[in-house]
Amino acid sequence: MIRLQDIKYSGEAYTRQDRFYYRRAEAKDAEKIADMYAQCAIHRGNCKERLQRGNKDAFDKKGGMYLILDREGVEREIKNPHSFWALFTDQAGEPVGSFWFSDDNPDIPRSLKQPDTVYPREILVKRECAGKKIGTMLYYTVFQAMLKAGYLRSVCEVYRTIAYETEGIRYSVDLLNKPSYIDMLMMGGKFEGCGAEKEIRLPGMRVWVEPHIFSFRHERALRLKKEASGGRFILQEEI
Repeated sequence: MIRLQDIKYSGEAYTRQDRFYYRRAEAKDAEKIADMYAQCAIHRGNCKERLQRGNKDAFDKKGGMYLILDREGVEREIKNPHSFWALFTDQAGEPVGSFWFSDDNPDIPRSLKQPDTVYPREILVKRECAGKKIGTMLYYTVFQAMLKAGYLRSVCEVYRTIAYETEGIRYSVDLLNKPSYIDMLMMGGKFEGCGAEKEIRLPGMRVWVEPHIFSFRHERALRLKKEASGGRFILQEEI
């Protein structure tokens, strides 16, 4: 099996409106990737808005992240031989999306782990590029690269936020990350069940989440995409 750090990943992907380039992320990209992390962060300062049902930017409508990486953390993981970090750029070379995979995820049940499996960890899309299908293209281009390297499956999590606590008050909520959940189903993901409830500690707040676990067979996901596009899905050339 090819090590993640040695997997080849480069090319072009485009829709009817936009053209993008994809490659492996490098240390020089860490600062702009960290900026994308910061855009989607849920923290003490915005949690009452982001975790309130009915708000336009609520977790169930826009998703978001609790534990985010800063520039140093991103650079460390880019250099980690157990990680694969995909990057999409626009025609000017500016990063517009990123996807971190690893060769293990300790939160995934052992029963779902196989030698041919990789683990999508976090996907990011620049806020200004929402609606351009960059997240979907990231999935398919990485699935393609992983399949060629001998990795046949992916297993990942989507969170349902159960509760949060800030300023000494606990608020019960029920907010599923619907954008990510729907993406999993649209790409042929198989729902494997719910993992154990987890507590996430952040500065000035705590959050409780329930992971919803999905698995993918890369070959099937790519075939479904090609069939859905009427055969116009060309690997590494057109999406």
